[in-house]
Amino acid sequence: MSGERPGDPGAAGPKAGDADRPSLDGDGQENLNFRYNRERRLERAPEIVRETYRRGYTPNKGFLKGLTATPGLRSVFFAIILLSSVIVGVTLFSDNPDTGRFEGATARLKVFLYGDNVYASVTFEPGKTLPSEPVPVSAAIEGIDAGGNSTITQYVAGVYAGETYALRAALRDYELVKVRALVRYGDREAELAASVDRN
Repeated sequence: MSGERPGDPGAAGPKAGDADRPSLDGDGQENLNFRYNRERRLERAPEIVRETYRRGYTPNKGFLKGLTATPGLRSVFFAIILLSSVIVGVTLFSDNPDTGRFEGATARLKVFLYGDNVYASVTFEPGKTLPSEPVPVSAAIEGIDAGGNSTITQYVAGVYAGETYALRAALRDYELVKVRALVRYGDREAELAASVDRN
């Protein structure tokens, strides 16, 4: 007799039905045995799963087919197209606060910080129709601080004759955050604004 008891792990060979029972390892913990049988799982699987397994993986050919392969992907794809259209429309058709349109010209305000001054220019560019005669133009350019107060103002004037023309001003920098310009083009007015980039 070897002295092994019937309950010992190495006492005898496995009995019928022991394969499905958990066994104990050396520390007394349950040692679970997992067995995977693909054929048995496929027998119980739905028809669509068995068909997919028989056909194998067939990737969608083409970029658009991949984006519209399922109803969820189709809805995301159309949402992206809709948002892109809205962004393009807003960009093209909305007026920027630094741009003013007149009959015969477009005025743009640009500002930049250099040293102790903020330089501002109001540039008139030809529009769809050119003026038949020179037009007097002017701008009251004022610097706005962080509290929203106007700290400095300069007046500049000139004559626009149908070609690109700029009115320029140098404003002393009193920690300006924005420049505002009241632009006159003949008897019409527009208020433009641009932020001062301090980075």
